[in-house]
Amino acid sequence: MKQKIAICQLFPRLGDLNHNLDRHAALIKKYADCDMVCFPELSATGYFVKDLAYDLALSKDEFASELDARTGFTTGKPSVIAGFSERSNGHIYNSLFVGSAGASYSHKKIYPPTYGIFDEYRYFSCGERIDAFTLKNGVKIGVLNCEDAWHQALPYIYSMYGIDLLVICAASPARGVSGNAEGSPWNVKLWQRLISSYAHLYGLYIVYVNRAGVEDGINFSGCSCVVTPLGDITNMLAQFDEDELVVELDIKKARIEKAQNSYLKEDDPFLTIRELERAMRHRRESAL
Repeated sequence: MKQKIAICQLFPRLGDLNHNLDRHAALIKKYADCDMVCFPELSATGYFVKDLAYDLALSKDEFASELDARTGFTTGKPSVIAGFSERSNGHIYNSLFVGSAGASYSHKKIYPPTYGIFDEYRYFSCGERIDAFTLKNGVKIGVLNCEDAWHQALPYIYSMYGIDLLVICAASPARGVSGNAEGSPWNVKLWQRLISSYAHLYGLYIVYVNRAGVEDGINFSGCSCVVTPLGDITNMLAQFDEDELVVELDIKKARIEKAQNSYLKEDDPFLTIRELERAMRHRRESAL
């Protein structure tokens, strides 16, 4: 089973929802023959939205309607993954939209960071669940929103759902460029090591789609890529600049690798649950 995926490494215009949605629509139409079109974190709004998060927020169904009005994607071929500010149950979330045919889902970012240059938790609420999504072609995917990927329990949970593909959408700034002999940000290498480990451990493809451009004085690194089920980094996109790339993934290959993966076969999730509960009890008692 082959999956043709368009990776769209955008430079969103901060706070300009209509412009960004039009860009999404143009790319969805351009890659209408693909099975999936993927965009970065907060691709519909720009990253440093701050107090605009509420004004720019749409419900999941409103976001689907805006895209469908521009593209008719709900009756077309490609599934769509995009980042948006979501209004849900009186809260605002940094979310990923997952649309496939007439079905619409969202992943609400579980760990909005507040450290260094990040101040998301001031403006966005925390998501509280992990869901796997089965697309119309039968491929089962998981999605993670940037900081979520640095919490190793989340990819592990997705592995228990038996996903074929993990899509990580990010707005990762460039850090550690000066003094680097390779001329690339050191945190790009950190990302690559992290996602390569997940792909190899859990026997799945990973599509990492990061944004590009300079926003509020911060340079975003780009460098989106694909990771094979053996942990190999392939199909690297441009550093810092907007870029697009179509890749074809063999989902059957991932399923074979997963079936032969000794790490997964030997893993006991019930032991993990028991020992986590025991460790948390110990932690609580030690704090008394």
